[in-house]
Amino acid sequence: MKKITLICILSLWAICPMFAQSILADWEGVYEGEMIIGNTVRPNDSVKVSFELTPLEVDSTWTYRMTYHSDKFGKIVKDYQLTRVGDSKTDFLLDEKDGIIIEMSLMNNCFYSMFEVMDNLYSTSLRKSGDKLHFDLFSSNMKEGKITKNEADKPDDIFEVASYKPGLHQTITFTRTSTN
Repeated sequence: MKKITLICILSLWAICPMFAQSILADWEGVYEGEMIIGNTVRPNDSVKVSFELTPLEVDSTWTYRMTYHSDKFGKIVKDYQLTRVGDSKTDFLLDEKDGIIIEMSLMNNCFYSMFEVMDNLYSTSLRKSGDKLHFDLFSSNMKEGKITKNEADKPDDIFEVASYKPGLHQTITFTRTSTN
């Protein structure tokens, strides 16, 4: 009887990984919200946005699609692919499907990325909180940076800091509308 029980337990243990939840299972679904687009030189604007994170390959690859529903510019779809790097729980790649790939880190239920495009530095975050996702993008012009040095008694303790004033942000809280 002990052998049969042991065999049953080992059999269940062996098949359980097949039913293990995807690392992003709690994230997967369709979301909607209104994005605030802020700029330091013009008034805020807003646009309705839907977001989809749906699996393409189990626990490996997802559709990462933002659709902007603009009265002014019509429907704009950013159809990307999110790929997990190996078995990592923190390393992901966002493929824009045009040769551009952006590295992303998942830390404490939040995706982070930083990238530079034509002398502009961008920083993004996508954080999960309950059934909501909070997305933020900030941008700074790197040509307009401010370089300062700290004050120190020893020359070896002096270092420079380059700061870049953000001039643009996009902020949205997405509410889940469906799980698939």
